[in-house]
Amino acid sequence: LLHTAVAGADGHEPYAPCSVDDLVRCEYDYFALGHVHQRREIGNESAKVGFSGNLQGRHARETGPKGALVVDLEPGVPARARFAECDVARWEALTPDISRCRTIEDVSARMREAYDKALGTAADLPLVVRFQLAGPTPAASELIRESERLDGEARSMIREGGAYEKVKIDVSLPTSAPSLDPELRAMIGVAADGLAGDSERVKEILKELKGKGVWRRLHGSECDLEEPAVLRRLVDRAAKELTAGSRGED
Repeated sequence: LLHTAVAGADGHEPYAPCSVDDLVRCEYDYFALGHVHQRREIGNESAKVGFSGNLQGRHARETGPKGALVVDLEPGVPARARFAECDVARWEALTPDISRCRTIEDVSARMREAYDKALGTAADLPLVVRFQLAGPTPAASELIRESERLDGEARSMIREGGAYEKVKIDVSLPTSAPSLDPELRAMIGVAADGLAGDSERVKEILKELKGKGVWRRLHGSECDLEEPAVLRRLVDRAAKELTAGSRGED
């Protein structure tokens, strides 16, 4: 048993760093590793090394089946590991294909299809889902304008026992869509640059949004509003959404 990140893993500190070769050279039949919560098997056929991951996903970054690796060991035979599901609820990040959707109704239908498919592979475990809507789509303007309605659509499709975390929207109009008037685009850019340099005004606007109940869309609890780079990122996102929401509109 060893608590280590081996040579490193995305999103993890390099805890007790070592290499796979370091472990293989020990000539143990099996190394059971902890620290990284994503299941994976490394090593080779004669010296197997495995992260079992955690028994239960805890948040939106710990998706998919969770459980244990059951390892059979006997003299002269390579170790055999099999996965045993142990989770009682499952996190899923669903990314429906919305590239051809023209309306919110079209997008909602793709979301429902993705959700039903995930339910089918989860053996009826309760699902906690995040919908990630990304990429070019003809429905981009409507999605940005009507994100609150999209939240309602998502909540309505969740089966009893499950839960809905959020809809994450990062969409744009296809390149073939009518382009935004260059003068208006320039005006948006100038306004964003001016606002980004006025941190107090940005904080006032965010406070107003919080009062209107849309603060959660900006993940305010996760933002350090004293950090200029954070404020700049929020302003840039607002400008991007305004630009996408204006293209092709009268």
